Amino acid sequence: SFHGLELGFVFHTISNVKLVPISKKEIKLADKMLLYWTNFAKQGDPNGNKLPKWPAYNNSTDMNIVLNTKIKTDTGLRKDFCSFLSQTLGNLASGLTCGCGED
Repeated sequence: SFHGLELGFVFHTISNVKLVPISKKEIKLADKMLLYWTNFAKQGDPNGNKLPKWPAYNNSTDMNIVLNTKIKTDTGLRKDFCSFLSQTLGNLASGLTCGCGED
């Protein structure tokens, strides 16, 4: 998939994307994604409308939702990549100083 393709699912305009064929399962996913976003905008919680539960994130469980034609929850999303980034960015930031407000 290409950058920005998920927006067609979020705003339910996926059938307007002519670059790739869209399946009935993907249309159903778009229906669910639109409901998640609508619920979140209305009540601050994406859950409801008989949707699979979207768990609130916390560091101890590292639970996330996988939005695919079969929606599921998982843990450790891109854990190796995130660990690498945390370590690398942490090392880069450790040598920085802030000159804000100094003469």
